[in-house]
Amino acid sequence: MQKKAILIAVGGATCSGKTTLAKKLQKALPNNFIIHQDDFAPSWDKIPYHPNFPDIQDWDRADTAIDWPYFRRELEYAKKEGEHLPELRSHDHLNKQVEVPIDDAILTEWRTKFQELEDRERAKGIELIFVLVDGFLLYYDPDCTRYYDALFFLRVPYATLKQRREERAQYVTQTGDVWQDPPHYFDNIVYPAYVDAHRKLFTNQDVEKGELASDWYRRVMGRHAEAGKEDDKVAEVFTPAEGSRGMQEMVAKGLERIYEVACKRTSS
Repeated sequence: MQKKAILIAVGGATCSGKTTLAKKLQKALPNNFIIHQDDFAPSWDKIPYHPNFPDIQDWDRADTAIDWPYFRRELEYAKKEGEHLPELRSHDHLNKQVEVPIDDAILTEWRTKFQELEDRERAKGIELIFVLVDGFLLYYDPDCTRYYDALFFLRVPYATLKQRREERAQYVTQTGDVWQDPPHYFDNIVYPAYVDAHRKLFTNQDVEKGELASDWYRRVMGRHAEAGKEDDKVAEVFTPAEGSRGMQEMVAKGLERIYEVACKRTSS
């Protein structure tokens, strides 16, 4: 049986709802698993201190917040083998999750469609595997971005992100330690790092209000860009309403897009 992995990127700022969305999408997809980018954060001793706040470690600076070689290996392995690296251990279950209910009928409808697609492919000797990738820096590194088939970005207002982060504040790290946000951590470190890492995606480098740049993929990929690939990398930017209604709309649109991409990938 030939394996064909479809990688689905669910990106956005911390506390934007990306993990919740990824887990909702997961419920409608057959034969799937989630890669949590947070599992690839370096150990405490490798996190630098912020130059403007020398007493505080900066867990959000794009070039050091993730063990990029390790994350790239995981994406490459998932794409080729349809599974996690054997040595990977996730700590996502140790962090608090907020449940946002949606209409189960949406999931049931799409579950049927995806199951039919999987059955058709299996009859042709192809095993479809849906790999959801959840993270706050999914579109920073060109060697990672090129692996994604369906691409989503959640854009949530600053005030909402700040409120959610401050209500959460505590995180279990990759090594199992507990990180507690120092005072003003969101304003001084988290949000500026988010803006800096994503400004190239949007017109006028406006992360909050700018449209997704038509050439965003080329901007991310730089010299790594492949001719003819830009039209194939269509990113959906979600600006969800609060609560169940916003989540339900994202799930419906997200599953529609994933199905479209999966059909295209299986026909090629």
